[in-house]
Amino acid sequence: MIGGVCRKFFTLHFLSIVLVGVLAGCTTTFEKTSLRATDYEIKLEKSKFSFEGKGSSAGFMLMSAMGPAGIAVGVAIDEGISKEITQSALDGKETSEFQTLIKSYVDQAINKTSLLNKKDSALFLKAIESSKKPVIFEFKETGFTTVKGNQEQVMAKINLVITLNDNFVELNFPDSIPDSKTLPTANFEQIKKDGATVEQVWVDSFQILLAHNLEKINTLNQK
Repeated sequence: MIGGVCRKFFTLHFLSIVLVGVLAGCTTTFEKTSLRATDYEIKLEKSKFSFEGKGSSAGFMLMSAMGPAGIAVGVAIDEGISKEITQSALDGKETSEFQTLIKSYVDQAINKTSLLNKKDSALFLKAIESSKKPVIFEFKETGFTTVKGNQEQVMAKINLVITLNDNFVELNFPDSIPDSKTLPTANFEQIKKDGATVEQVWVDSFQILLAHNLEKINTLNQK
């Protein structure tokens, strides 16, 4: 009698351990939100944030008085602003490398996306892990632009190609987002001087871009 009770107890105890282990394994797989450094690569065409807005507007106005030189002055103004924004973003960071900075931003955006959209993100993270080659985020442009109709507000401007298992998709922000009125923005003067603002606007914008295109990105692993 006692032996039978003991056997039932140990059998139930063993099954409980197995069940907990299975559930824990499923939870870990489904809620994975972090990436190894070798999971993906960042490629950049420029070693700083781009900026478009204040200088472009000034250039067009100066063109009537200065000719083509006016456009050059406008380009120089935006170039100076891009350097200010980049330096603000790097100040206080452990790295002085722009590529390392962007990789940290991308990692934050992926992790944030996976918390907000667990199902599609789990597929994306699983695809990254199972890929024979590192996933490549190739940024054609990573920067900021003034908001149309309001030169004092700035939003992110991102153009990249994501390559997964030799298949690729091109994404654009804010052009590919239907409701641009709700996108993250910041005051022009603040984004020039405050690295935390640069980080928040860029990471939130890239997260929106990823979340909006997750299904499209996941099809790369099915081709």
